[in-house]
Amino acid sequence: MTPKMTLTGPCLIPPQVLHLCRNWFIIIAHRQPNSPPPGENFLPCDILSGEMGYIALGAVAFIIAWFFDLAAWQRIRYLKQIIGLVFVMLFGYALVMVARHPDKLPLPAWLSYAGWPLLAISGFLLIYSLFLEIPFRQTYAADGVGDTLVKTGTYALVRHPGVLWLALFLLALVLVFRSRLLVLAAPLWILLDVLYVWIQERFFFGRMFAGYEQYKQETPMLLPTPASIARCWQSFRGSRGERK
Repeated sequence: MTPKMTLTGPCLIPPQVLHLCRNWFIIIAHRQPNSPPPGENFLPCDILSGEMGYIALGAVAFIIAWFFDLAAWQRIRYLKQIIGLVFVMLFGYALVMVARHPDKLPLPAWLSYAGWPLLAISGFLLIYSLFLEIPFRQTYAADGVGDTLVKTGTYALVRHPGVLWLALFLLALVLVFRSRLLVLAAPLWILLDVLYVWIQERFFFGRMFAGYEQYKQETPMLLPTPASIARCWQSFRGSRGERK
């Protein structure tokens, strides 16, 4: 039986990150047409109307996703699946609306064309790392936590390859669709994604996966190193050799 988990002590989110997110929301609110400069009584909910609301909606999706692992650990029936579905729907909708925004960057045509291969590669890697390389049913569909620690493939490159692929995917979308709004949204969403994996590392993965502390010593969290790149390459070469 999975033991109950309690999160005690200070706030789950570091105060520096809260302050940074608040300032970012202020910047977003100030960019809205005909909006007065926000004062000290500004609240993030003040920007949920208008075009900037799509950025806020994507941010809310990530905040909801922060509770995915807690719901899995507590084994609350169907809550993990509901959180995952809500995240996909909210973030997917926000991403489409922000990318389609009519305010465009003056990028040369060749740069937009160059974004398509990057979009295809990063999209494939994002799906591969998050849904194919790790056990899908155990991780997302079944109740409880997924206790299979994957250390091969892209997970030999970094511990959270999905963050890298999402950043590349958003960059590719900027190049392809040239959305000014996406240029503002992407750094905030990436920051929230980084904060999400920090929460996973700090509170959950050490308890979920046997051998995770050793994995942390062997593999970088987000930025690949020459050694991790070599291990990733060897891992893929080894898996191809086994299939032969």
